[in-house]
Amino acid sequence: MALLAVSYLVMISAKLLSFRGSNMSNFFKSCALTTLLFFPLTASWAEISEEQAEAAIKTRQGLLKVVGYYFGPLVGMARGQLEFDGELASSNAEKISQLVQMIPDVFKLDTRENGISSGALDSVWTNTNDFAQKATISSEAAMALSKAASEGKSSFLQALGAAGSSCKGCHEEYRKPCLLYTSPSPRDRQKSRMPSSA
Repeated sequence: MALLAVSYLVMISAKLLSFRGSNMSNFFKSCALTTLLFFPLTASWAEISEEQAEAAIKTRQGLLKVVGYYFGPLVGMARGQLEFDGELASSNAEKISQLVQMIPDVFKLDTRENGISSGALDSVWTNTNDFAQKATISSEAAMALSKAASEGKSSFLQALGAAGSSCKGCHEEYRKPCLLYTSPSPRDRQKSRMPSSA
């Protein structure tokens, strides 16, 4: 089952990186249906096996890595490492907005009692309403960034700061301290490194 979970995660990451617009939204629905099959509703969320907890953590980490994949080029443009590309920045920010909406869903399974190391703080599950609200705020900030990027670099930089602040607020309250960095490759505007410890 663990091997199945890893294979499924790889499939999710690959397809998320290739889908666009409404196709991405449709794929999200497919992911949700597959997750229901993988985590049977006959058992309560508290009664999960180590394999299920491990698969849930890998899914969370996979989603956040895809967010990092799209965020990397935006940071590169802001730092002057990459030439500003309004169309690319707008497209990436829109995808980030869609992806961030999924974060509360992939954290619904409480994995704290399974003894598997995770970067998520207990507050994710003890303060779910605020956690979901912060995800919504981050999603809205990313969508605003998408619109701003199409208006020019100055608007993009201002909106990027707001989007970064919304992400930071969530990280500070719901993630254990870790080294987080982004380093987009000049050879590929769509590549970034953003370690995840969800």
